[in-house]
Amino acid sequence: MPDPTMYLVGDAHNAASPPVMKRRAHRKSRSGCDSCKMKRKKCDEARPACSQCVKSNRSCNFRTGMDAASVNVLGLTGERTNPRSPVNQSSEFTEAQKSRSNNAWNYADKKAVTEELERLSNRQNEIVTVVNQLLKDLKSSINRQVRDEMTAVVLKARSMRQKQELAQALTTESRTCLSFGEC
Repeated sequence: MPDPTMYLVGDAHNAASPPVMKRRAHRKSRSGCDSCKMKRKKCDEARPACSQCVKSNRSCNFRTGMDAASVNVLGLTGERTNPRSPVNQSSEFTEAQKSRSNNAWNYADKKAVTEELERLSNRQNEIVTVVNQLLKDLKSSINRQVRDEMTAVVLKARSMRQKQELAQALTTESRTCLSFGEC
C-alpha cells in the first residue's frame, strides 16, 4: 500500500521519466503543549491534557495568547531550520541573541518574583499585626481572669480567717463561760 503522505510528481504516463515520489509538506502546529514542543513530539492538542502527556504522565501546559506573544517578541518562535545546517549553528542564533533573550526572560522573571515577594511580605505583615493583637487581647484576658481568681481566693481566705477567728473567739468565750459561769 502506498504511503498516504507521498504523492507522484510529473507525468505518470510518460515512460521516459520515472515517477518521482515527494513527501507532502508537514503542516506544523503552533499551539501544541509546552511538553510536546520541548520533547519535539507531535501534540494532538487535546485539552486539558494531550495524549502524549497522558501517556508519559507529564504535566500538560498550553501557552496562552499572551505567553506565546511574549515568546515571539523575544524571537524564540518561528520556522525551525535544519539543526545540522552550518547556517543554523553559526549565524542564525548567535550568543548575543541568546544573551538578549535570556536577559529579557530574567527581567520578566525578576519583576514577577519581586512583585510576588512584595505581596507576600505585605501579607506577612498583616498576619503579624493580627497575631500581635490577638496575643495582646489574650494576655489582657488571662490577666483579668488571674486577677479575678486571686481576688476570690483572698476574699475566701479572709472569710475563712474571720470564721476561724470567730470560732476561736466563741470557743474561748464558751470555755470562759463554762469555767467561770459567766455567760
